[in-house]
Amino acid sequence: GGVWGEPTPPPPPGELGLERLRREVLSELAVQRVGGSRGGAKGAGAGAGGTETNTNEGWSFVEQTDTDFIDKYPNLVRSELERWVVLSPWLEVDAFTPSAVEKVQPAPQPPFVSNGVAAAAQTLVLPNIAKDGVVKLSTIRQQLERSGNLELQQLCLLRECEILGILGRNVCAVDGLVCLRRTGDETIDPFRGFLIGLLRKRGRAVRRTELMEGAAAALGAAPTNAVYTKCLSDLCVSRGSTWVMKGNGNSG
Repeated sequence: GGVWGEPTPPPPPGELGLERLRREVLSELAVQRVGGSRGGAKGAGAGAGGTETNTNEGWSFVEQTDTDFIDKYPNLVRSELERWVVLSPWLEVDAFTPSAVEKVQPAPQPPFVSNGVAAAAQTLVLPNIAKDGVVKLSTIRQQLERSGNLELQQLCLLRECEILGILGRNVCAVDGLVCLRRTGDETIDPFRGFLIGLLRKRGRAVRRTELMEGAAAALGAAPTNAVYTKCLSDLCVSRGSTWVMKGNGNSG
């Protein structure tokens, strides 16, 4: 792996699944800077203009900015920039916030999607999420594509976080598996939020002991048996000593 025959950087100790995926993708597009860690040397990734404004700390893109493309398609470049500006705070929180619960942040609604179209998409999709507990993002894309509504069909190819933003602030995804963040039941939702955060942090699978001990530490008390059973049955299936999120290679 890596760029131009360069070896993929070795994984740091204790690297989690999402962190590994991010590193592997970056290694195909960029090179790791010497001493590059979050907050590392600012000048290492500077381009021809001598400034660095948008690279991930610790990495520099291999290719130089394609100024010819920018000059030829300014409207397309401006539109893409506007989309990324809206998404960037959500992506930064997702990538770097240490707390598992804080990582599950609501995605913003894309500015180019009207409230009416978003409401129609929610009417189509949210009942299935509420009924099934967990729905694959690919299934939601198929729903939109097969809706018979041209405006909804156009949404099916948007980025994951843009689709989540259209579906509303109560919807989140864990590696492509979509669920509701809250049910409206305050006796259940704190543990549910902790569970979703931990599933995201642990790659959609958590050990029973880690879940109970972590919840007690994070929430101040372990969940009751009723709360524990309700949340896990809504979102997961049991695999021995591990709870695995529904849709993660199983029939759930």
